[in-house]
Amino acid sequence: MNDAARNKKPLFLSEATSKSWSYPLFDYASLYRMKLMREFLGNVEGKTAIDVGCGNGSISLLLWLLGAEVHSIDVSFRALQVARSLSDLNRYTSKFDPNLLHSDAMQLPYQDESFDIVVCLEALEFVQDDIPAIAEIERVVKPGGLVILFIPYDERATGNEKKLGYYRRYSFKTIKEKLGSKQLRVERIDFWYFPMLKLLDLVRLRYILAFLGLLVEEVNGKDASLRTGGLRSKTAFLNAFMSFYTTKFWRRGILPFLMRLFDINKLFRNAPYSSVRSRAQANDIFVILRKKGKS
Repeated sequence: MNDAARNKKPLFLSEATSKSWSYPLFDYASLYRMKLMREFLGNVEGKTAIDVGCGNGSISLLLWLLGAEVHSIDVSFRALQVARSLSDLNRYTSKFDPNLLHSDAMQLPYQDESFDIVVCLEALEFVQDDIPAIAEIERVVKPGGLVILFIPYDERATGNEKKLGYYRRYSFKTIKEKLGSKQLRVERIDFWYFPMLKLLDLVRLRYILAFLGLLVEEVNGKDASLRTGGLRSKTAFLNAFMSFYTTKFWRRGILPFLMRLFDINKLFRNAPYSSVRSRAQANDIFVILRKKGKS
């Protein structure tokens, strides 16, 4: 990526949207998660990275924008198609060309110690047997390399519960048992339970934005009925949601405000979230690990 292209990239990818995935690609919660990812990653310029279970490709895109050489794998052909489609979204991502590969996380087709960074977000719980998948992640990361996981959390989980379409949730105990090893050291754990995000969910902000999207569609002469009943359909809801997300008012006004508002969450990410009470409240968890040795 040349300097001119890099200087043009959006800070939080606020102009990138997609209607081809089950939820908006860059929802405000997703953008905040990507903001945290930037924090965890640090400087990745020129480093090699693999996105295991890349899904819609949003994290692959973030890694690419930060200057990494990205490889993206997923067991779903549909997911890979969506990830590939990011290159067509706008001028910022027109040159986005990840190394996409159809592969299972339990048998990664790469040599030992191939990557400086391994990212696996919302994927490990969908792997039938996570033990070989974790072993593969450990194998392909370089000594001194970084591993970032985002997994579902339940303080009472044993690691074998099949729930909501995935095979397991993780407790603090099973995280230590399964993820800690002679080679991987847990450096940091952040719980995805933040007051500002919880508040926005309570006031049903996404429904408010979807209704504003209906207004946008009406103003633009599209076939949209201004009745809340129209939002009961998932397709109608997502279309209305995305209609609002493409407005300048969202990109230049509301989104930057929300991102600044989310900075308040930093006050709650340290000691309070290491307590048993806060762990019991969390739904998902970031686990940052480092492979022992020097790169």
